[in-house]
Amino acid sequence: MPKSVGLDLLNALVYCSAWVLVVAPEFVVQDAADGVASEAHISVWSARDLHWHDRWAWDNCRTRSWVPMRGYQPSTHTLEGLVQRFVAARLPARGFDGQTVVGPAYLRMQDYGREVSYRQA
Repeated sequence: MPKSVGLDLLNALVYCSAWVLVVAPEFVVQDAADGVASEAHISVWSARDLHWHDRWAWDNCRTRSWVPMRGYQPSTHTLEGLVQRFVAARLPARGFDGQTVVGPAYLRMQDYGREVSYRQA
């Protein structure tokens, strides 16, 4: 899917959810679709693509990116608490073979200081 469609989908999900978790592969081998070499891999996602959102965390653990995003619906949990539990769990990030552990996954809070004082944590 084109990145613009993905961003539209994320915007819609954020408004109707308490939480959205994006797990995206990293360094996917680009293949051809219908004879067009670049068609199968339309865009590469990075932290810069999510700067429009104010409550999220990021981890790129070599084979995939983890992005929990706080939605607009009520929740008894905080993003900071979720990130702390995620880091404390030291979840193994596995290599492309699915077996080799390349290190623990490590989420980092992203904060761009928008005027969102009306939002719940």
